[in-house]
Amino acid sequence: MSTTPAGVVVTTPGRAGCARCAEGRGCGGGVLGRLAERKQQPTVEAANPTHCALSVGDHVVIGLRDEALIGASLLIYVWPLLSMLLFALSAHLILGWDEPMTTAAGVAGLAIGFIRVARQTRRQDHAARYRPVVLRRANGETFEQCSSDQPGL
Repeated sequence: MSTTPAGVVVTTPGRAGCARCAEGRGCGGGVLGRLAERKQQPTVEAANPTHCALSVGDHVVIGLRDEALIGASLLIYVWPLLSMLLFALSAHLILGWDEPMTTAAGVAGLAIGFIRVARQTRRQDHAARYRPVVLRRANGETFEQCSSDQPGL
């Protein structure tokens, strides 16, 4: 972990999942983890809104706001699907296109939905909304609060 003016840079654990996943007998997280294995440990920049005194080597708990997780799920899943359905239904019911053209319109709608999601996620205010924050220090067995828990985190 290192500090920056905007917060802290946290090195995340390299592998995720349970022991069964690591053995290849679980949900598949271990297989996917081995396929996407990186040479370097991934890092995440997290905000430190409480200005908790942290130093290199400290273990911290980071989190996202509840509404950020729900909003991201809706954005990523719902917009492309709604766009696909809207295009396919419009092509079939309004324009009277046959099945291959309706399917093509649905695929085009799906692509447009993904493009919209990509543009939305590039916006600066959007990135700040989904930025993780430091919740507390987690050194060993003790959980030392940096400040009182913030609601929704």
